[in-house]
Amino acid sequence: MTQALQRHNHVGRLKDFCQVGDGAHASIARQEHGVMYLSAKNFKSSGLDLSNVDYISEGDYEKHFGKTKKAVTTPVKGDVLFGIIGSLGTPYTVKHRDRFGLSSSVAILRPSSGLCPDYLYHFMTSSAFQSAVHAIKSGVAQGFLSLEMVKNLPLVTHEINVQRKIAAILSAYDELIDNNQHRIALLERMAEEIYREWFVRMRFHGYEKTTFNKGLPSDWEICEIGRKFATCLGGTPSRAELSYWGGEIPWINSGEVNKLRIVEASEYLTEDGLRYSATKIMPRRTTVIAITGATLGQVSLTEIAVCANQSVVGVYDSVGVYSEYIFQYVKTNIENLIAKQSGGGQQHINKDIVEKEKILLPPPDLIGQYNQIVRPIFDQIRTLMFSTQGYTQVRDRLLPRLISGKLSVENLDIQFPPSMREEAHA
Repeated sequence: MTQALQRHNHVGRLKDFCQVGDGAHASIARQEHGVMYLSAKNFKSSGLDLSNVDYISEGDYEKHFGKTKKAVTTPVKGDVLFGIIGSLGTPYTVKHRDRFGLSSSVAILRPSSGLCPDYLYHFMTSSAFQSAVHAIKSGVAQGFLSLEMVKNLPLVTHEINVQRKIAAILSAYDELIDNNQHRIALLERMAEEIYREWFVRMRFHGYEKTTFNKGLPSDWEICEIGRKFATCLGGTPSRAELSYWGGEIPWINSGEVNKLRIVEASEYLTEDGLRYSATKIMPRRTTVIAITGATLGQVSLTEIAVCANQSVVGVYDSVGVYSEYIFQYVKTNIENLIAKQSGGGQQHINKDIVEKEKILLPPPDLIGQYNQIVRPIFDQIRTLMFSTQGYTQVRDRLLPRLISGKLSVENLDIQFPPSMREEAHA
């Protein structure tokens, strides 16, 4: 714990304020449909990750997680969950409509009446709590926290009304972030649908008067990506040269390509780091592709000029006309690239494969019409991404100061967000 937390008058342990349990220890049969059955891998910093979900039958759900169960094994509204095997420490607050079973890789914290669930959630995202989790993690052979370890994790508390005010301030930023993310998702779907309507279903502007040959407009070009557009393989400056790192040039690793857009750097390089390594600066609206490892086949779009490591290939139009089209084309056809992967151990694709991949090119005048529709959508996504980044940074700066008491909220008249109004008036 930090010195600020150690000085606080209300430092305790989770077991002092919560009932602690975990999910089912039984082996439960999985099926294609039914009630969701979640494990630690489904709890991410962005919320529930439902991209890879197991399901169990209604009968097994009632047997292991029914309302008659008195033990803390069935998640209910206000419980805070987090992974204790493998993926450790990312909390999630159970919502009113949530209905799922849990494996024993997930801990369940049920706050007492003197602990605000939203406050507990935010405290568990703090560096103080996460440092305590990782201190335990580093001392065991595998990523694992026993329930006894969980019960003894630190908790800094305040009087309940202060907790609620702190949670309200932080939750207000969470809701701004969530609203932005919902808008971004909607805009992204709109952009994808317009691309598919124009360039997959071929119902672009003026298609009725177009001559088609074997399903494609006769005046469109098919060429290799590398013959029409610039490509760039990243690189990593020597870690042994401290003078190469800590400058002002943004640099990303391939993990960043998991994100919808690239709006911030993983690290920063100096001019020497750029000069004496293989990495190169890619312009804004470069389509970036992860070419190896766990992120193989992930596609993103840069919204800042940025360098990358050697596990990333960038593709961009030097004059910017085809930027949005390249992104949608590569994302839609990424399976074609992945099918060309090679390597005996770790599968990968390389820059040469990307450059030789065929791309269908509509004429510039049609792309100009397309850009008039989709570029404002891309620009709005960019604005919302940077807005979200700003909200996140403010929230994360406020978090430790509010929890430590350095920023007092006792005399503030707080407007509770909708998600907390019922609790605040309880």
